Amino acid sequence: MLEELDLLFIPKLVKNKSNKLLLKYYKFIIYCLFFYLISLLPVIFMPWHKFTHALSLPMIGSSLIIGFLFKKTSWFSYLFIVSYLVLNLSMNYFLFYRHYSINRSRISEKVYSFISENYPEKPMGKYFIFINNSSSPNNGKNQSKEISFALSQSDFFKVFYRDLKYQIYYEDLNPNLPENQVPILLNSSLFLQ
Repeated sequence: MLEELDLLFIPKLVKNKSNKLLLKYYKFIIYCLFFYLISLLPVIFMPWHKFTHALSLPMIGSSLIIGFLFKKTSWFSYLFIVSYLVLNLSMNYFLFYRHYSINRSRISEKVYSFISENYPEKPMGKYFIFINNSSSPNNGKNQSKEISFALSQSDFFKVFYRDLKYQIYYEDLNPNLPENQVPILLNSSLFLQ
């Protein structure tokens, strides 16, 4: 283990056969670090895009370095592997319940259930508008915006009612509401719970 960690420090170069092997180790580590940093550059300034499931290319460089450092089995390498697996799996578990894509699929499922139950046919002379619940925390700000993300604005209703011109409105998106139709107000907080 100590021999492997020695490779990270500048070697005292002595002219012998082991010197070439040591130089190869250094070149390999430098290559892996360079590979890791170069592949990380496109997202390094985007803090919201640094999930491990989106960084598979930089993961190759870091995996090569870790594999090189822990090529000999020891209690430290086992501890590292176990802690890595525990942390990575727990992150994925917590991400599953909190990630926006999972929550948006739940929102769209609730909207689908509500619309198919209450409005299975397209309401004539009426339009849907998702409004914020002012009694919610933060005065319900961005509730209808979150619904619009989950439903791809009007796309959900265009498919549901098989009408490519059908429009839905959201309070947070400053809608230009039609004047000759009656609004159907939908409380956004019902679908966000």
